[in-house]
Amino acid sequence: MNINDEIYLYKSMLLLPISRFYLIPDFEVENATMNDCMLASYFAVVNKILIDFEIEKDFSYHAENFGFKKAQTKKELIMLLKNEQLSPSRNDSRYRLGFRSISSIINDNISTIKPSYIKEINLILEPFFLNYRHKELFIPGLELRNN
Repeated sequence: MNINDEIYLYKSMLLLPISRFYLIPDFEVENATMNDCMLASYFAVVNKILIDFEIEKDFSYHAENFGFKKAQTKKELIMLLKNEQLSPSRNDSRYRLGFRSISSIINDNISTIKPSYIKEINLILEPFFLNYRHKELFIPGLELRNN
């Protein structure tokens, strides 16, 4: 394994916990999609990745996952998301679909980002890590114990 493979593997491992948030969006707080701390964290990450990366190739997929399939441009999507953050509505699929796009956008750009970028994203998502009901899934291999 060369150094580039090791770096890619390291970045993939840093990104892996985010996939848990869309595969099994089960949190200890009641009505997590309306929790102020989790909402602020979620929207901070969504806005950051939309500003940092181009998404034209899969724009309609991501716009729909973020809950605004009628958005026509990235700028419009960002504005709609900011309005939603100011006055959120209950949306039980927000995290399942939103984290799917967050993970997808970062994966699409994984060769150009540094591990520190994913670490920064994970730090912003701290409320999700702290409130996740299945913390054992953050430990590689531990989820295999039950199989």
